[in-house]
Amino acid sequence: MNYYRLSYLLFFMLTLFACQKEEVKPDLMTDVVSPDLNLRSLFLLNDTNWFVVGGKANTEGYIYKSIDQGMSWTKLYECGWNIHDISFLNDNLGLVCGDELNILKTTDKGKTWNNLPLSWFPADAYFIPLKHIEFVNDTAWYITGGQYYDRGINIRTRNGGLWTDVTVFQVELNTSFFKNPQQGILGGYGIIYQTSDVAVTFTPVDFAGDNFTGLAFSGSDYGLASGYDGGIYKTTNGGLNWETVLKPQIPLAQRNHFNDIAAHGDLAVAVGMNGIIYLSYDDGDTWKPAVTGTDKNLLDVDAGEEGKFYICGENGIFMTIMP
Repeated sequence: MNYYRLSYLLFFMLTLFACQKEEVKPDLMTDVVSPDLNLRSLFLLNDTNWFVVGGKANTEGYIYKSIDQGMSWTKLYECGWNIHDISFLNDNLGLVCGDELNILKTTDKGKTWNNLPLSWFPADAYFIPLKHIEFVNDTAWYITGGQYYDRGINIRTRNGGLWTDVTVFQVELNTSFFKNPQQGILGGYGIIYQTSDVAVTFTPVDFAGDNFTGLAFSGSDYGLASGYDGGIYKTTNGGLNWETVLKPQIPLAQRNHFNDIAAHGDLAVAVGMNGIIYLSYDDGDTWKPAVTGTDKNLLDVDAGEEGKFYICGENGIFMTIMP
């Protein structure tokens, strides 16, 4: 009897979870930059300058550019280390970052890239991947990274990269957001840090329970966070307090792993492993899975103009969600 009761309970729970996952069908366009590329980050500088970067850990890295809105792509740069992120401050100045504290800088819209050496280095154990770039203004830059769950790093400069300072953490860091040179937050393995003194000191926020992988802010106070354990979280006071809007994965339910999140207006998009995309149409309060037509790992999502969202991932996939 206990066996049948347990079987019925398991069937009921699985049915309940399945019914709760009502899928939506966004207007989605899917292209492939090149099937052998592992695309980790994208950046749309303007209508005629799009960039994607990626690679394989400690093996290869590359920067590609499109000048025709993704119709064709040209390789600009390649190296022997994985590139994790790309960002531009303006039409000319851009950075990429990746394995072993490597940073590259361009001042000519990505035509040429040069090493940007750190002026201060941590111990060898912290020669770990840099994953996220935050440009606040032309002098204040922040770059965050981490590895092995127990090693994190934040690099800051207050004079445009001529001088850098490094803070190390005993926890992996994945993402960051700075609303001004003084105030920012870092997200990582089971923790969110806050700073209000130009990233000199960091204080843990009283919120945990996930491996935070992405941050998306509209303005300085309203923000969303994605988690690798399948949760999505919301703040309305700049990261001081967070609430769970999509609970992390539940035993026996589908295992979701989010890698990044983006928001624009009322619409927000979270992407993750095995082709998952979740959409919110109400400022991140409720979320529904989308029909994507792919099982490729999706690694980055950015909000573009006119309500469009752009996504990249493994096997060279490049997707556009139309408004």
